[in-house]
Amino acid sequence: LVQEYSCATLWNLLMASADLRTQMFDAGGIGRVLRSMFGHPDHAGVQLNGCAVLKEVCDSARAMKLLRAGQAHEALGAVKERHANNLELIRLASEILEMLPKETM
Repeated sequence: LVQEYSCATLWNLLMASADLRTQMFDAGGIGRVLRSMFGHPDHAGVQLNGCAVLKEVCDSARAMKLLRAGQAHEALGAVKERHANNLELIRLASEILEMLPKETM
């Protein structure tokens, strides 16, 4: 639950203040979210909140570099494979994958 709520809190903070993005990037937030997703692949709450964070920052060039370094494509592919019956999660992961540049894949 700690990972799930940590991702949810980060997502809420990012929605409340765009200024927090830089702080999150500097603190390694994207890598930590991806590690949470890799570390808890069967936990839908971690995956859903992690995806929400990633989608919130996907419009940033800096985020794209961090997503590539953190193997976002692999994490999102695993989400779609492991949670095939969770339509909301599949939709969110698919939307993020579509936003990622081709070299990220």
